[in-house]
Amino acid sequence: MMNNFFELSNLEQFYADNPNSIIFAFLAARYIELGLIDKAHTVAEKGVKQHPTYAFGHYVLGLSYYHTNDLTQAKNHLEQSLAFDNKNPRAWQLMGEMNEKLGMPL
Repeated sequence: MMNNFFELSNLEQFYADNPNSIIFAFLAARYIELGLIDKAHTVAEKGVKQHPTYAFGHYVLGLSYYHTNDLTQAKNHLEQSLAFDNKNPRAWQLMGEMNEKLGMPL
């Protein structure tokens, strides 16, 4: 039986072997799910620098900023994510929540 690729150990191993891969976003998302926000942020920030047009990368980086309550940076990266892929419902939902917190129109 094949192991689940998206298990943390598998993602970390793949990322270690392929540090320039877009897998960074999936690893960072997994770190966020596990509450490892600092690790997520470090991985996502490095990945977005290497893949500046990767929508999911910006989404995950924005999410890491959201979890540290840096709503300005979170909004910046979510806007970039939506500019590259405007069909991410989670990004739209998070933008709405942030706009509400910031007292901005939806």
